[in-house]
Amino acid sequence: MIKTIDFHIRTFFIVLLCFHFGNIQAQEKGSSRVLLEKERDKILVNGLDNPNEALMKLQDLQNRALKVEDLYFANNCEAIKALIYYNISDYPKALEYGKKAMEEARSNHYMDIESIAMGIVGMQYSKVGLKEEAIMMGKKAMTLAESNNSPDYIAAQYKVSIYYNQILNECDFEKYKLEMLELDKKTLLLAKKLNNRQYIRNALINITADYVANKMYEEAKKVNRQLLKNYIGESDYSDMVLYDRAGNLYIGTRQSDSAIYYLYKGLYLSKKLNLPEDKSNFLRQLKEAYRLEGNSEKNENIDKEYTNIVDQQSYKKKEALQTSVKNIINENQKKQERKTNFFKTTALISFIAIIFLSVVYYIYYTRFKRQKLSVEAQQKTIKEKQESIQQLQSQLKKHNTLDDIIQYAVEDNPVFLKRYKEIYPDFFEKLYSLSSELTIDDLKCCAMLHLHFSTKEIASYTHTSIRTIENRKFRIRKKINMQDSQKDLNEFLISL
Repeated sequence: MIKTIDFHIRTFFIVLLCFHFGNIQAQEKGSSRVLLEKERDKILVNGLDNPNEALMKLQDLQNRALKVEDLYFANNCEAIKALIYYNISDYPKALEYGKKAMEEARSNHYMDIESIAMGIVGMQYSKVGLKEEAIMMGKKAMTLAESNNSPDYIAAQYKVSIYYNQILNECDFEKYKLEMLELDKKTLLLAKKLNNRQYIRNALINITADYVANKMYEEAKKVNRQLLKNYIGESDYSDMVLYDRAGNLYIGTRQSDSAIYYLYKGLYLSKKLNLPEDKSNFLRQLKEAYRLEGNSEKNENIDKEYTNIVDQQSYKKKEALQTSVKNIINENQKKQERKTNFFKTTALISFIAIIFLSVVYYIYYTRFKRQKLSVEAQQKTIKEKQESIQQLQSQLKKHNTLDDIIQYAVEDNPVFLKRYKEIYPDFFEKLYSLSSELTIDDLKCCAMLHLHFSTKEIASYTHTSIRTIENRKFRIRKKINMQDSQKDLNEFLISL
């Protein structure tokens, strides 16, 4: 009895000690998070005043977070690094870190960080001209951020709204300017809900630009005065943005003296912060301001400096575009591979299931019908089953061959056309009977249309533009004498 009581007492103390130790660990992790977040917020306030130093500090914070196994905070640092690289116009790095943050967040189910990273990648796509991909990525990010209304997700909704606004601005400013104004009003409400001064400032900055774009100058002046009164002096980067909005406003109201005053202030800060994209923006606006003033000499001097920076930036954007396109192609190839593997696995499982059922049926049949069946009937049954198995094997072989052909098309492999002719000889005989003038590229285009590929997919896989494919389809119609303009070429080729 005494031994039993002693055992229970010891067990109680062990459980109590484990609970206490676990509680201490949780408190330590929580306090570490608070300290890390404070340091991160300090970096964010003046991060773009010295981006290289900010990136180094973020890396240090990320390493410290990983030591205490705070994966959420470490993942958040990855997304912030992507944003800094985007703001300093290092688009390849922005894509690299944005994609990395997105994948890590997805694997850890941090949907708020995933939505933020998606928004940053979308902005990067818009900067290099991938407009459709950028808008699609921005919409996905908005949907993901709005899937939850916890405080972390409200902060994500704010950030993603800002990023989506930037995507729309880059893709088609005139088309989306009213939508951007409504989006920024929504962003301002989110900022006030979070009671974050920096967020409110950024929302007001964007609303000023929206008012100017929609020629609502009185409203823009009112917000601009509020910004210059309450937010100047917080950091060089935020001051630069405020001067940009003020200059843009006064160009819109044709007050060239005020515009030039603020634009030169912003240009000075863009040079100080070494932000070439912003520098070119200020020079472009200064050209317009001097044009309004009628000062052609100043306009020419500014134009020379502006042209030089634009040339340098175009090279960087070209490099970033190549990286982005390669990333999109790789993503499409991975999706196609997953789809192909799924179909192969399904076909294999179906084949095995059919064989298994056939064997079970055969055993059942021979066990209970042996006395009634003659040897000749049994042989006939076996022969029929063998023919059925051979037919299934043939179908599986054809399915695998078609998968290979689709993969050849996706990879733009020279073997594609040859293998397609082997599988569909009648298709090419019908094409040749319609016209003998079809080129190799025409035949390849016809084959891909026969496989239900869209114009956009053909352009992507053959590394050409959509316009080029549309022109090729038009020439094919002429060569095969398709007079009926109402009839769709894709449907015609599929029906051959």
